[in-house]
Amino acid sequence: MLSCMRRILIVILIIIAVLGTAIGGAWWYLQRTLAGLPIEQLDYKISSIGYKHVRLAHINVVYLGTHSASEQPSVQEVDWRAHVNAQDLFITWQWQGFRPEVQIIEADVLDVALTDWPQAAESDAPGFDWQQLALPRSWHLPRDLPHRVDIDAFHLSLPCDGGCQYTGQLAFHSENKQRLLSADDPQYTQLTMQLSPHTQFDQLEQLTLRVAYTVENQLPRLLLEIQSPMSFNLTAEQQLNRDRSVHAQGSLFYEPTAQWLVPHLRPWLAEIDTLTQPVSEYIHHRVDAEYEVTARSATRSDTLGEWLGQVDADTSLQVAIERQLSLNLTARGRAQPQADNPTMQLDGEGDVEVSEFMLRRLGEKFSAGVHQQVDSSHLTSEQVMATPSLLLAYWQGPVALDVNFDLNLPWQSNQLEQAAAMNGVIDFNLASAHRPSLVDVGALSLGASGQVELNAGALETVDASVRGVADLTPLNASLAAWNADLGALAYQIDISDYQADPTSPIAMQLRVEGSGTTQVNIFSDMIVSQQPFSIASERSELRLRQANWQIDAVATEDIDVRVPFTFTLDANNSLAIDAETPAILQLGATAVTQPMEASVPNVLVELGQWRLHGNLNDLPSLQFSSQIDVSTPRVDSPLLRPVSWRWLADIAATPLAASPDFRSTGRITNGPGLILRHQLQSDGADVEVDWQLSDIFWLAGNPIAATLPNWPELLQLERGRTRAEGQLRYYGSQEAPTLNLRGQLDMVDVSGVYDTIAFTGLRSQLDINVIDEALMAELVQASVQRVEAGLTLGPGELKASYQGTLNDPLLGQVEIGQNQIAMLNGVLSLRPQRYVLSEPAHTFFIELNQLDIARLLAEYPATDIQGSGLLSGAIPVRWSPQGVFVEQGRINALPPGGQLQYRSERARQMAQSNMAMDIVMRALDDFHYSELQGDVTYAEDGTLLLALLIQGNNPALEHGRPVRLEVTLEEDLPALLASLQLVNQLNEIIQERVQQRLIQRLRN
Repeated sequence: MLSCMRRILIVILIIIAVLGTAIGGAWWYLQRTLAGLPIEQLDYKISSIGYKHVRLAHINVVYLGTHSASEQPSVQEVDWRAHVNAQDLFITWQWQGFRPEVQIIEADVLDVALTDWPQAAESDAPGFDWQQLALPRSWHLPRDLPHRVDIDAFHLSLPCDGGCQYTGQLAFHSENKQRLLSADDPQYTQLTMQLSPHTQFDQLEQLTLRVAYTVENQLPRLLLEIQSPMSFNLTAEQQLNRDRSVHAQGSLFYEPTAQWLVPHLRPWLAEIDTLTQPVSEYIHHRVDAEYEVTARSATRSDTLGEWLGQVDADTSLQVAIERQLSLNLTARGRAQPQADNPTMQLDGEGDVEVSEFMLRRLGEKFSAGVHQQVDSSHLTSEQVMATPSLLLAYWQGPVALDVNFDLNLPWQSNQLEQAAAMNGVIDFNLASAHRPSLVDVGALSLGASGQVELNAGALETVDASVRGVADLTPLNASLAAWNADLGALAYQIDISDYQADPTSPIAMQLRVEGSGTTQVNIFSDMIVSQQPFSIASERSELRLRQANWQIDAVATEDIDVRVPFTFTLDANNSLAIDAETPAILQLGATAVTQPMEASVPNVLVELGQWRLHGNLNDLPSLQFSSQIDVSTPRVDSPLLRPVSWRWLADIAATPLAASPDFRSTGRITNGPGLILRHQLQSDGADVEVDWQLSDIFWLAGNPIAATLPNWPELLQLERGRTRAEGQLRYYGSQEAPTLNLRGQLDMVDVSGVYDTIAFTGLRSQLDINVIDEALMAELVQASVQRVEAGLTLGPGELKASYQGTLNDPLLGQVEIGQNQIAMLNGVLSLRPQRYVLSEPAHTFFIELNQLDIARLLAEYPATDIQGSGLLSGAIPVRWSPQGVFVEQGRINALPPGGQLQYRSERARQMAQSNMAMDIVMRALDDFHYSELQGDVTYAEDGTLLLALLIQGNNPALEHGRPVRLEVTLEEDLPALLASLQLVNQLNEIIQERVQQRLIQRLRN
């Protein structure tokens, strides 16, 4: 029994000894380990210690960060210090031989305060060649790492500006580490850290970092997750496969509420506001993103640079910003192994869809508040030209962008440097189903495609094409009344070989083509300079063709317009459009105004040296000027003969002004020789025209008769000259618009024939005035030197005036002034009187004054009567639509009378057998009359009846016995005048007309 007890005691003592030795060994190992660490100011208190654990009530220590001195690498220099304080620290371990391995570390509180920032790590140091990094032979974590670490309260203080305080929790866990017997056993390790940038832990404003590292079948898999509750989650997972390929995938979840991170990142990153400003401004909804990368290398080398030098990778990326943007990207990367400059060849495709919300936000930003002053339902092309971003501000529907790229990226130390050294090309195509609408243009479709070439990360050249269609519905509706339809206009802008150098010009080409019955084509080669900005075109052309066009009562056909031009536009929006080659318009036109119709089968319009210039910021001030040449071989109209016409003028205008100003100075000519000069000025509402008809010399011909078919056929002008001038004034800007017309016709020394009347030395001035509807004409002064109408008349003078209306120009009032003409050595005058032309008949009072009977008898085609004396009288000539007649006309001889001698051989023979006749013949042989009076009557058929009462005597008959004679004469006055004209041998025209009429009368 005693022996047994002794044995038990020996065993207990051995156990105590072993435990004491183990505890002593643990204490010795702890002291030795602490002494080997770069620490100072160590202060701790042990609460308990055992064979496999130790509990410290607290531990305070300053950890020293060191680095090798540059001059003496064996000497360590202190780089930074960290004050560490732990409360209730519990550590367990397992003995591996005589070496313990830490298993668990637990602490209620861990405070770490970093006083200085560490120096850059070796991999961050200048000159470090990261490509020489070798892949590890074993991916297992070191055995020295504990199995589990739990920190209930973690406080971290960092030396950023203003100080950074963080609170949180930390947990580390590694499974199967304590049972790892072979290299093929799996290992699962996870680190979880929760940090809040406040002195007190905030459940909402916190970041959770979770790192899960797994080694299975000797291959690693790393999972990294950063999360903020309900606002941010970033997951990244990487897996190394047995074929040494790497598979990586990850996802991102972001809510705008994650902006709480920005002020806490500001001490760490000075550029954080610049980087996050676009995010806060444009991203207002949830962001989801996923990526996947599979990389394979053709080499088995463990060197990272060699592995990457022959890598082949497939990449996909999907990004979705709720209600804003979606992106899908697929890429294939192939390493290009080159000893001196290894590169990665990257090609792929992708698509981006930008939502209506995002586009509107961009439009609102770039329109600088202008969109708030514009009604989206009444957006005009003028507003869009002034602020193009307005189209985005009111965009509806998404925009899709498809890209294909082929890039070459040299290996650099980081991604930013890789991007800065990128070379290659990117093809893109931009399209949208939305068609923005402008009230004055209609719906527009927009699209673009092209290629971008990169060199060293910067744009080198761009080839692009912007295209679309404008349906022009509002404009076509307004043109429908003119039978015009532009249809939809397809436009395309090509940019070729654009150099990214700001000093290099951009070559652009514009093409516009219409699809309607009105065919429109626009072509322009343009050069855009960037510094300073300007656009210039040396070759542009507008072409318009239309089969027929209706403008009110004017119909046109076969319209063909060709306008070559050049233009410049500078940074101040100063525009200048001009052309050395004339603009040409060809057409045929027909105007129908009841009851007339006029047509011009071929009109040619040329605009020479035309120019449009001004500032686009002030469109109403744009100035247009040109030399215009309009010609046509003939005008078919009842009012005109088919002769050629031409209009040559210098014109100037402000076509886009609210009250367009138009000025023209030129002349209108025609084939017969008429020349009408004009000076025109208009502001859109008021019109002023001055015109002058160049002198017409009648000896050279009659251009008016060759122009107007209604020229009186019986009127022929042979000598002298005629000119005319006038003015037109229309004032539409007044409350009651007014129209004023003034014309003056001057005839100088004109000779000619009217019917069977010849005249010479005609001078006249006729003034015509129109004021609104009132028509006034005045024959200011008219004189004629000689008139041959069977009798010779002249010189004479005539004054008259007329007042009427434009509605009834032939129903006004005529006022005759003092008018007279010399006749038979006397005077024939027309009594002053006013005539109302609307009345059915009119009476003209003709007064005869001192007509010479001897001259009268000399004009008469008979030679057996002679006489002397003077006649006066008054003859009322009445005119009606039925004809001309005279009633109660009176003539009488002036005292003291005169003498008549009738000595006809035929009458003498008759008197031999008739006593009464004998007495009369003897009395008239030498009849001295003291009284001669008569009644004159003229009928519509041309019969003149003259009843004469003559009293006097023949001194040789019965001692001068008084004799009273009553004589009635009847004569066909037109025939009489005709015979006088034939006898007097006037010009051939009159003789021919007289003979024709005499023959006609004989036939009737």
